[in-house]
Amino acid sequence: MIRRFKNSNLILSLLLFGIITAYVVFVNDFNFTNSILKSVVLIFLFVFLYNNYLIIEKLKFKKSSSSNNFSDTNNIDTIATKSEYNHLYSEIFTNLSNNINNLSPSSSLSVYFIDLNKSSISIKETNNSLFEKKISLENDILKDIQKSKKRKIFKKNDNLSGWEKIVNKNNWSGAEVLIGYPLIIDAEIIGFSLIYNDHFKDIESKDLIYFDCIVNNYVQNMKFLKDFNNLFDDNSFNNRIFDYFKNFKLDVKVENLFKNIGTIFQQYLKYDRLTISICDINCDKLTVFYVDGKKDDIINGTEFDINNTIYGESVLSNKSIIFKNNKLDNNIHIRDKIFPIFSSPIRLNGKAIGSITIERMNHYKFENSESLKLEKLSIALGKAFEWSNDFKLIENAAIHDGLTSLLNHNAFLNRLDQEIDRCSRFQTSLGLIMLDLDKFKKINDTYGHLYGDYILKEVGKIIKENVRTIDVVGRFGGEEFSVILVNTNVRDCIPLAKRIVEGINRKTFIFDGIATNLTISAGMSGYPSMSKESKELIKMADDAMYQTKKKGGNGVTIFQS
Repeated sequence: MIRRFKNSNLILSLLLFGIITAYVVFVNDFNFTNSILKSVVLIFLFVFLYNNYLIIEKLKFKKSSSSNNFSDTNNIDTIATKSEYNHLYSEIFTNLSNNINNLSPSSSLSVYFIDLNKSSISIKETNNSLFEKKISLENDILKDIQKSKKRKIFKKNDNLSGWEKIVNKNNWSGAEVLIGYPLIIDAEIIGFSLIYNDHFKDIESKDLIYFDCIVNNYVQNMKFLKDFNNLFDDNSFNNRIFDYFKNFKLDVKVENLFKNIGTIFQQYLKYDRLTISICDINCDKLTVFYVDGKKDDIINGTEFDINNTIYGESVLSNKSIIFKNNKLDNNIHIRDKIFPIFSSPIRLNGKAIGSITIERMNHYKFENSESLKLEKLSIALGKAFEWSNDFKLIENAAIHDGLTSLLNHNAFLNRLDQEIDRCSRFQTSLGLIMLDLDKFKKINDTYGHLYGDYILKEVGKIIKENVRTIDVVGRFGGEEFSVILVNTNVRDCIPLAKRIVEGINRKTFIFDGIATNLTISAGMSGYPSMSKESKELIKMADDAMYQTKKKGGNGVTIFQS
């Protein structure tokens, strides 16, 4: 089409240009009238040629936009089927399972969805084959969960019926526990999440709080998938966005998240500059995390005030805004005369936390279809950001002690294994310190658990202040703490361990008007000089720590075989 238009207009333009040239050259009557006429003819020719140029460019633009639109491709009728969601479901479940295991390694997990006949449930995902693949909804345990519509705890020794129809295990001890969650989306139970443990004493009360949080996050992610499917239906552009989420990783870095979705913008929207900006904590400023196209004074890390800027207006209003030359508010600061400009908010849990802004240097307006694409991409990016953010919050809660914010027991063990593996690969060493407060039970019994919690938090701070940033600190359990000293020989750890012990000894702990002093005992072991196994290193350091206690505490002992 463009080629035919260009050829026909070229012939017409050349013919007209020849006639006008002949007129200008051969008509030599230089009276005032002819001069005016020649000038008008030349102006007309210029306008005619310039108009042809604009029309051709506009056709190019439309062709470019059309060629980049999947609705014009052979995939127009492609529909994302349920099977295509398997990756996302598996990704969500994997992270659900990992977080549960971080909190309670002895626990097993299974997720069931209600069958179409609504008379039974079938396994969607599981991390243990002991769960039955299919269970009747008439099962007493499931009926109890459905009735309560909240988390329920069942113990095997409660003599409830239905156990054998859920967990396929022959050797019962009588101490088994099953934690059941209904998976509720839009007020409807779509399935169940079941957590099994051999012994109910292995499940602490704080674990249940984390379980609630983790499972709730799983449900929210499932709801997101449902909403996402409803929002992005069966056309090819929407499937392209779906493909992005199909390969989406929950632990993706923010920078990569924006970069990846930026490739979709490049494919579907024509622009001179694309900018993705995120608010600071106080939502006073916006920071550019991604920019594509014309950069000049805009690069990653550039900051803007949220007020009176094109990037901040959509955030403040929490809606998409199109800026035009003749409708631009004079109060809005514009660096360049780049119009039109389309800005759409990025939302986290319904609140605008940033913006996606597209700028064009030419006069071509945004078509409705383009505006819709930008809004959909903004929604997709917001959901991805929300999803990733929730994952990081849950992950952080799963690996950190709620009281001291140090690594919890399981996370510390995992980190120790990682550091040992790294030492093995790079032929380096590490030191392990186990620390236990002396006579801490007396503190709790005398002043109460709130006072005890205060001391544990303060001790955690003292330990963190005395180690390097590369070292690893954890709360091993109760009043016991643990430290991994990276790239350090065990003998070289002695000064640091003594510094921690002395720091706690000098500290006067004051809480609620009560002052007290206490001491701590430390024991040490080292890799690879003493052992190459994490369990042995922990036992050695623990034994050495108890040797310190036998000597009266308030000291450091290196393990001696």
